Amino acid sequence: MAQFVPFDGDPVTTPDQILWATYKALYQYGYAGLSIQRIADFTDINKSSIYYHYENKDELLLAFLERVLEDIQEGFKVESKLDPVTDLQQFIDQIFASTESDSQEVTLPLGAYVEIRAQAVSNAAYRNRIVDIDTALKEQLKSILQEGIDQGVMQELDVEQVSEYVLTTIVGAIERYATTEAIAVDAVRTELTVYLERRVLI
Repeated sequence: MAQFVPFDGDPVTTPDQILWATYKALYQYGYAGLSIQRIADFTDINKSSIYYHYENKDELLLAFLERVLEDIQEGFKVESKLDPVTDLQQFIDQIFASTESDSQEVTLPLGAYVEIRAQAVSNAAYRNRIVDIDTALKEQLKSILQEGIDQGVMQELDVEQVSEYVLTTIVGAIERYATTEAIAVDAVRTELTVYLERRVLI
């Protein structure tokens, strides 16, 4: 899915080149093995130039996180068809598309995203940005559900509670997919569809 690629085409500016190199180094070495030198190895830019733009690794990774999450958030946006049922299906489809394995363009950014998301446990700056993206997704889903209720095509329900459950299920499936092969994504999606048909749709 193109929306998970943090750069559209070859990066041109020096900061974009550094972030692109960070993306590749993070995939290669993981968060724990990441260093400024290893980032520099993926680009023609030397370490001193990287430090000119970013004071340290944490500042660089936060900038990378900002870029990836902006692109993910943009990619998950649903252009409303004024049909809440269709919009709900598109919303689910776009998020689950991150688990499609027919292209490395999907798996690499997803792995990088999950790697950095894990750092939100102990890093407040990362956590705040993760909260931003989660909140944006949740608000979009709540809006779709409320529109469905207003149009009489969805059941009267607690949109806060249902959106929390749906997103937690999806994010959990995505993170398990990115970190282990022991998950049948299709099974999760099928059960979620059954839940929506019984709990949400009329």
